Amino acid sequence: AMQLCRLALDLNPDEGIAHTLLGQIYLAKGDRELAYEHLNRATLLDPEQPVSWLMLAAIQKEDGHAREAVDTLRAAVLAVPCSAEIHFALAQSSLENHLPSEALPDLREAYRLKPASAEIAQTYADVLRVLGHSSESRQVVNEARQKFPAYAGLAALDGLMLMDAGDLEAAALAFEIALDSPEPRPEWYLFY
Repeated sequence: AMQLCRLALDLNPDEGIAHTLLGQIYLAKGDRELAYEHLNRATLLDPEQPVSWLMLAAIQKEDGHAREAVDTLRAAVLAVPCSAEIHFALAQSSLENHLPSEALPDLREAYRLKPASAEIAQTYADVLRVLGHSSESRQVVNEARQKFPAYAGLAALDGLMLMDAGDLEAAALAFEIALDSPEPRPEWYLFY
């Protein structure tokens, strides 16, 4: 694969996909500097490719440049506004900094773009709940639970919301589903 990418770049040095692939290859080989160089170039040459932006931001974050990673994701949202993955990554960075209000617009957009993602639905519903948007959160959880009835995180969130509403029987059933998952979270046992 590396030889094909190099051949493609010999023919056209501005081939963004080849730079993306080389970035992935170098990252897998542990050469972060060359990976960064190729991924950065890929975002300039082929900015509509979400994977280049996401990998570049991940390298920046892992290298201790969290602010630079957020800036990269903000630029990515402008370049690829229809990428649920980029909106979700930007929202996750806001949540890591304990800024749920800042995460909400990107979560809303990620969910709009990719409602078939249990992880996005769970995170979006949880942030809505934390920010006091209970009815909207309930609606997202209900829709997502219909699509993903066995998804542990959604079941646990549903259990929490049912407890808050005073429906302890339904909450217990939801927590049973969550706790029956391969990797239940320890805090879920506290509510069961």
